[in-house]
Amino acid sequence: MSFSDRHSKIRNSLDKEEYASAEKQARKALAKRPNEGELQFLLARSLIGQEKVSDSIECLKKAILIEPGNSIYRRTLGEAYDWKAREAIKADEPQDAIENWKKCLEIKFKPRQTENDLGEAYRRFGEKLVEKGDSQSAEKSFREAVSILPENPVPRLDLAKFFLSADRISEAQIELKNLVEKFPKFTDGFLISAKVFRRAGDIRGAINHLSRVLELTPKNEEAISLQEELEKEIPVQQLSQKPESQNMENLDSSIQQQLALFESQGDLLSQAALLSSIIRQNSQAFWAQLRLAMVYDRLGKNSEALKTVKEYLENNPADTRAQFLKARCLKLTGELSEACSTFEELKSAGKANVQVFDELGQVYAQMGKFEEAKNCWNEALKIDPEYPNVLFNFGQLSMEQNDSTQARGYFDRAIQKDPFNLKFHYFAGLNLKQAGDLEGAKAVWNSSKSFLNPQDPYGARILRGLGEKSSAFSVSPLKVTEIRDATTLASFSAALQERTQAAFSSEDKSVSSDGDNYRKALNNARIGNYSPAIEGFNEVLAADPKNLNALMNLGNVYLSIDQPEEAAVRFYLALQAEKNNSFALNALSKAYDALGLKKHSNGIAKRIASENPNGTPQSISQNYDSTMKSNPRAFEPLTRALMKFNLNDEALSIIQSGVEENPENLEFLVLLGEVFQKIGNNVMAESSFRKAIALDRQAPLGYLKLGDLFADNQQKDLAFAEYRNAFSAKLADPNLLIEVADRFKALGKPGEAKMVIDKLKGMNLSESQLTKLRERSGSF
Repeated sequence: MSFSDRHSKIRNSLDKEEYASAEKQARKALAKRPNEGELQFLLARSLIGQEKVSDSIECLKKAILIEPGNSIYRRTLGEAYDWKAREAIKADEPQDAIENWKKCLEIKFKPRQTENDLGEAYRRFGEKLVEKGDSQSAEKSFREAVSILPENPVPRLDLAKFFLSADRISEAQIELKNLVEKFPKFTDGFLISAKVFRRAGDIRGAINHLSRVLELTPKNEEAISLQEELEKEIPVQQLSQKPESQNMENLDSSIQQQLALFESQGDLLSQAALLSSIIRQNSQAFWAQLRLAMVYDRLGKNSEALKTVKEYLENNPADTRAQFLKARCLKLTGELSEACSTFEELKSAGKANVQVFDELGQVYAQMGKFEEAKNCWNEALKIDPEYPNVLFNFGQLSMEQNDSTQARGYFDRAIQKDPFNLKFHYFAGLNLKQAGDLEGAKAVWNSSKSFLNPQDPYGARILRGLGEKSSAFSVSPLKVTEIRDATTLASFSAALQERTQAAFSSEDKSVSSDGDNYRKALNNARIGNYSPAIEGFNEVLAADPKNLNALMNLGNVYLSIDQPEEAAVRFYLALQAEKNNSFALNALSKAYDALGLKKHSNGIAKRIASENPNGTPQSISQNYDSTMKSNPRAFEPLTRALMKFNLNDEALSIIQSGVEENPENLEFLVLLGEVFQKIGNNVMAESSFRKAIALDRQAPLGYLKLGDLFADNQQKDLAFAEYRNAFSAKLADPNLLIEVADRFKALGKPGEAKMVIDKLKGMNLSESQLTKLRERSGSF
């Protein structure tokens, strides 16, 4: 019998559904011709007919290896995986379903349907893990779904719901913000966002998101019901009030940008200085008065906050926000009776929300009226059963009553709900310290260091508790002079240069710099032998890293050879060695100027002028153009130079400025993510990388760095998915593909690494790229 006749006979058996007979015939034929793709396919069909799907898959994979271009084999393999996945769902085994649908995606079998099914499988798997109490694995599963299905909004919504159920409000808000920005017509995203804003106490934000839901689906019953509930609640911030931006419209745009920058950096002192200057220039800038009072409140300057908010209320007596802030400041300044009266007035007027009950309870507690305090806090919990401030208050009350165990439970719950609240972290640690658990206290305080702001009074207390001092640049604001004088540094930079050169024309008198290495390096620098000068100063610094003279002179050498980013790093280090050293400040301003970072240069000049008004010209920065953008090419080299020396806070400040000035620059967003990753803030790192990906989904860099983040955290499946995205990106160049191949190899995926190498072999490569390819070709 010919092989064509044998094929026909097998097909006839399949048509008659005689699957066992067809299997027997196919196996007999394969014994003679094992490398015939069609026979493998026919055997697979016979096995599928007998529901031996796992065995059929192996046959189909062999058939595809023999005939890789056969679409029928590939489609049948997809159907087999899909069948296995659906059977797994019926058996409530979503993890097995996930693995099979992931394979469907790999071979591009019905991708849209498969993505939807895979998203639902991840949801069920996550729910099962939560039911078992394995929250860590559940989170990993939800995050993996987000990574694998970036164009499906459901997995990110599921991740946000998971965070919400765990009272991780801040993380839920981050995910939902990314979700609604990417899918502006996804109503479920806006609806859950509204619930999160409500949980966080932001009624205005909740109503804004509900309005978007009702724009898209006017008859959405859940949204209508929630909106009715919210309208019954009176927020501290009146809903009818116009946004602050409308009250700022006459303010110079550069000043608005500067204020926004200070806010994004958490620089409270600089915010206060700038707002004070605005008020001095315009007595009708009431919005600035209220914001200044709020900044003073955050700084712990309670008397200044109270004075400022009272001045604001003289012109805006009906502003509920200001009435609330006034009452809070009265509480903090010890005027408890007046504070109590003010809060009670808000309560009588029907304006008592969760915040009012929270603060009123604190007043009663300070007055020793603990039952009244508990009643107020219980009223707050009726509005929001998981309100973190009230949980914290109960924790403090337990702590004062020497019940450290109960206090710890309350503090832990409060931190879970508001993980970035420094006050919560401080008292949680203090409670442990007073209970004799010093190591536990330090662990709690250390956990806040990645987002700690030393200008926050509780941030400063945490640092003191850890026995640390905050760096000069963490706590010293860039002081702001009067706005009318806020021009530029052009005329001042010449004076700085003259003073700096004079200061370093001989050895500094303020700090001794003994040693032959230093003198030789200094002499080499004077005569222009810069390479040995750099080597010599580095030898001095290896022995004494805080040698101010060596740092300053090395910085000046780098300025001379046109490496201002390296110079700036040395001047930063000099300022760490001696806070507010005027020569170092002058030199740093000069380095900024050389880099083209005019705004940063001008900020340093203002700081010098504020701290030493008699030592600088009156016409400081008179030629500064406030609309001038910084040189975009300066941000990356300076940021990377700072990171190399672990000046990570300074690096973060620089690249945040770069992103603010260049919001569409993908590379800057990626670099911002790298800085966040280095300081241990993985949530913000992931957010930055995802924003970069959203800017251009065909650019591979964001995927690569997001994969690196996952790999560093041992999330190998997520890392693999992102590296695969980088490989598939249309704009992937040979250099990046070589990196992808290395990443695959490091993950233990030699097959994928070889696939990348094979693709590179067909590309037009430079000599250096060919060398790299040859080095790797034999290792995969």
